[in-house]
Amino acid sequence: MFSQYSMGSIRGFAWFLHKIFKTIYEKVVVDRSVIMKFKNHDEKTLGPLIIIPTHRSYIDFLILSFVFFGYGIKVPHIAAAEDFLGMAVVHILMRRSGAFFIKRDQKKYKNLYKAIMNEYISKLLAEQHYL
Repeated sequence: MFSQYSMGSIRGFAWFLHKIFKTIYEKVVVDRSVIMKFKNHDEKTLGPLIIIPTHRSYIDFLILSFVFFGYGIKVPHIAAAEDFLGMAVVHILMRRSGAFFIKRDQKKYKNLYKAIMNEYISKLLAEQHYL
């Protein structure tokens, strides 16, 4: 369930994503004024930062993390579906890049699972991680 946030892994994953994005996109346009708002976000006065992408594809959270990394902004932790756990090396890279995996359908231990997930997310936000 939990991430294993590692800057070394994030750097390696960013290098890999850079190579992939160069081959599949002509360019990525970034609104620098919005990026500067993220970069200058003050958790103490404004509260924690929770970003909710449109999720039109799995690229959303990858490109968001890539852009944050490129601009020297804290790479957010990502709530990822457990579907990724079945992908050989991908889930390891994602976990080390800040992804934590959630179950969409939890029946047997529903209340326990919710309590653990709530505590984990609260801990991440209290430690001023982006989500």
